[in-house]
Amino acid sequence: MEKSLDIITGFDQPNVRYAVDVLDKQDIKDQNVVIIGGGLTGCELAYDLARKNKKVSVVEALPTIMNVEGLAAPNYNMLVELMEHYHVDIYKNATVKEYKDGKLLINVMTTNQPNINNRARMMSLFGVHHIPKTIDADTVVVSVGYKSNQTLYDSIKGDNVYLLGDAIHPSNLMTAIWGAYTIALKV
Repeated sequence: MEKSLDIITGFDQPNVRYAVDVLDKQDIKDQNVVIIGGGLTGCELAYDLARKNKKVSVVEALPTIMNVEGLAAPNYNMLVELMEHYHVDIYKNATVKEYKDGKLLINVMTTNQPNINNRARMMSLFGVHHIPKTIDADTVVVSVGYKSNQTLYDSIKGDNVYLLGDAIHPSNLMTAIWGAYTIALKV
């Protein structure tokens, strides 16, 4: 997998790391950790760090976290409950603006739509609102922006060489195992 993320002001600092590097080394010593990306990897990492007494926040651009095809409801529910138990702060519909002086500036989008009783949720105008928020962040872990890398496959392509897993499309372990199983049935 190749790492890809548009350059965000401040993301060139040594305390901004990719999730795969953190999972490999497990060496975060800072207290305040912000994880960019609320996919399965980001949320599992958030839970793991929070249970190790870190103050963890997750910033997700989508309106839902763990938006993963094939994720079983009990697994989703348990991970959400564990993150709640360990007080992981989750910001959905949020985008990162910059990282400076140990602070991460995000923009949280909210909508003020009437509820089922035709009442507005907030005392403001209807529509979309962008609320700036600053989060303490000694370490920022990026858990987004991976794309497939097929260079090795292209260089050795031939009979009985198959493209599998994240080389096709970054996903989860179950997808990689199922893909390998399907090809193994044909061999």
